[in-house]
Amino acid sequence: MPTEIASHNPGRALPVYDLLDEITDATGMNRVDAHAAIHATLDQIVDIDGEDNVILGQRPQRPDLEQHNPNSLDRNSWITITDTAAQEIRDALIAPNDDDQ
Repeated sequence: MPTEIASHNPGRALPVYDLLDEITDATGMNRVDAHAAIHATLDQIVDIDGEDNVILGQRPQRPDLEQHNPNSLDRNSWITITDTAAQEIRDALIAPNDDDQ
């Protein structure tokens, strides 16, 4: 089953999503740092494998905002990524911290 993550819009509200909870629980990182690390790792995966092989789609977090206020700074998306990409993110972010404990 593909994994959804929130788009990266620094300084804006950060919604809860499963992969973010997994990373924060496993590493002790705060939500903002974990979210940034997820996106930094995702960017690396996309650079290696290509966007079409990693990102399956996007949909607005708030479709009503897209329709009624298309210029809002809070126009964020849910990004659907492959299970393989989600696992690579887990492996990259959780494994290094597990060795330190």
